[in-house]
Amino acid sequence: MFSGGPETNLINYEIETWTTNGSSYVWVQVPTIASSNDYIWAHWGNPSATNPPQDAVRAATWSNGYAGVWHLNDTSASDSTVHVNDGTSSATAEASGRVGGALEFDGTNSSILVNDYPKPTNTLTASAWVWADTLTPFAQNIVMQNQGSTTNGQFSLLEENDDLLGVVFQTNEGFVVAYEGSKFTSLPTLSWQHVALVADGTTLRLYRNGVERDTAVYDGTLKTAFAPLGIGAATDDFGNAYTSFWDGVIDEVRISSIGHSSNWIWACWTNQGGGDASLGYGTVEVLTVSYWLDLHMNSSGSLDKTSGWFLDGTNVPVTATPDPYYHFVGWTGDTNGCALADNVITACMDQTRHVIAGFAENLATNNTPEWWLVSHGFTNNSFDIEAMTDHDGDGAQGWKEYHAGTIPTNENSVFTMISIDAGAPPSYAVEWSSVTGKYYTIDESTNMPYGFAPIESNILATPPINSYTSPAAGDCPYFYRVRLEY
Repeated sequence: MFSGGPETNLINYEIETWTTNGSSYVWVQVPTIASSNDYIWAHWGNPSATNPPQDAVRAATWSNGYAGVWHLNDTSASDSTVHVNDGTSSATAEASGRVGGALEFDGTNSSILVNDYPKPTNTLTASAWVWADTLTPFAQNIVMQNQGSTTNGQFSLLEENDDLLGVVFQTNEGFVVAYEGSKFTSLPTLSWQHVALVADGTTLRLYRNGVERDTAVYDGTLKTAFAPLGIGAATDDFGNAYTSFWDGVIDEVRISSIGHSSNWIWACWTNQGGGDASLGYGTVEVLTVSYWLDLHMNSSGSLDKTSGWFLDGTNVPVTATPDPYYHFVGWTGDTNGCALADNVITACMDQTRHVIAGFAENLATNNTPEWWLVSHGFTNNSFDIEAMTDHDGDGAQGWKEYHAGTIPTNENSVFTMISIDAGAPPSYAVEWSSVTGKYYTIDESTNMPYGFAPIESNILATPPINSYTSPAAGDCPYFYRVRLEY
């Protein structure tokens, strides 16, 4: 895995080839390169770590404007971007590339054809590494092109008569050419060359080995109607390879909708070309693997450990202690593989763990919390007796005062119906004292000996007074009762 920016930030990467105890090639999406203080970190050797699914991370690695990335490390000619516009390879052979593997073109009928790919509309960068075994004189030798035999496409990157050429086609049917000409030495054979064409919105720029070779002004538009892309050969109007075949090796073909800067092109050449003076390597550090233990409680109590990092394989004992008048209930969360012994958990730190200690209040008769009885000084007798005692002489036992939310030491603090008033006929408005967080039920009767029936329940308190209007009907007497739900 790789990280960048802060060392803890994982960054995207694609494994092109991996050879244990050999040379491996991995493309890493570096966040930024702005100074000598920019770093990325490579991490390996952790048996608990796994590579993310490469299909997903490969596409994320080649985001930021890439229309296609073909590593050409095998004849599948697969596209690493989210667009997955894989090519069809014909008569190519696997070969050693500039970066990992590449494909050999025979100069006679070898080609890679991509049926379609997202066309940039105004700006473009097309680049590749090429090795020419031979260059046919007085003829075109195609690196890649989006152009038919009679239909203008978007661009072409090729060698012709010892010159490297870049061509873009504008929407007005005109085209612009940049070429090396006599200003530079001819494109050589039998050596790796990095070639790139950039259309930046105003200027077409041609590069070889990180150096700008020529420029030409274009109108800032690019044709987008022609679909196919030919790599190593020219295509006809139907997307078939038919002429100008490349004789040699092609590697790392890329098309981007961004017209990249000269610094970007230089960085690609020097980074991929080996011996990159812009890179430095730190010493290999053998790091111990640690996991985060996240500790929480759901109620009143304490833990003898706090959340923190612990070395891989460490057994961390954690003791949960309830507050007075509470008791320990159990452990929840990531407890798999942990030893549990009542209020002690021994967390095996072989993974990140989130562990929760559960506590609950001790309850006396009729679910009266012990802490509530203590808070009012009711400790002379057992908690069950205290809960059944009417401490202020208002007719309500302690447990009823708790559930009603009244004050058990104040005889004027009572749960009572305040009024029943006739509303707009036929209805009655019922009012009663209420306490925050409580729910109530209204019962109604027209004949007391036959009892009451609920007419509305789950009425949330609106302290200090709740009001409910009953849709009574008829001339008979109505009786109402308010019940506390608990």
